[in-house]
Amino acid sequence: MSRAWAAPPTVYTCPHCGAEFDTEEELLAHIELEHPELPPPALANLYGVVTDAETGAPLPNVSVQLWSPDGAELLLTAATDSSGYYSMANISPSSYLIRLEKEGYEAVVSDIVLVEGNNELNVEMVPIAVPAFIFSNVSAEKVIMESAPAWETMNFFCTITNPSLDTITRTINVMVRWADGSPAWQWSFELTLEPGQSYEFEWYGNTYGQRDPDAYNGPLVARRQRVCMWLEDEWGNKSAEGCVTGMG
Repeated sequence: MSRAWAAPPTVYTCPHCGAEFDTEEELLAHIELEHPELPPPALANLYGVVTDAETGAPLPNVSVQLWSPDGAELLLTAATDSSGYYSMANISPSSYLIRLEKEGYEAVVSDIVLVEGNNELNVEMVPIAVPAFIFSNVSAEKVIMESAPAWETMNFFCTITNPSLDTITRTINVMVRWADGSPAWQWSFELTLEPGQSYEFEWYGNTYGQRDPDAYNGPLVARRQRVCMWLEDEWGNKSAEGCVTGMG
């Protein structure tokens, strides 16, 4: 005896508002966001979505904190999910202080009054402008490799300036690549500059031990091969490239 099984529905319908979805996961996410379950009588829910104020993109992993009105006691915490959604349930209706924090964004601190039932609070967070060094006066020159005279290496020079009014520290990556775009190697150092201060970066390929304690600094430049070097910080700000080509 065979049994006929019912096929899964092709459309998933929200029982609260009639909206239709292609998958059960989409339906459940919709219900959680648009129709949160009502709290018990005389209590409140708080929920919402946190986005980037400039791009409108949802922000995950935002710390959402509910404090006493005077900011003296932390009462509840939550974090946004991948869609920027957060929620807190079963809260006593009252006045509170809410604080939202995420690295790279200005903290949001505000008074909030929660009433019985559902309370929606959507928040836009403003990215913090990251001061960047200025890279200038880039130059490169080809020199004979002292440890292997049949090869060549390169010297590279660049002025790094802090144009901001703050003392800032950045990780500077010394980047080298071959002509086909493939990376040759990378070496990093940390640089702190006072407001308006400049640093003359000098890279001598025949200097021993800076990049590798057991090797010369510079890349080997093969015959007719083009090698380029530049500086780049951890935020992706780059200098111009200095390039040399091996002897033909």
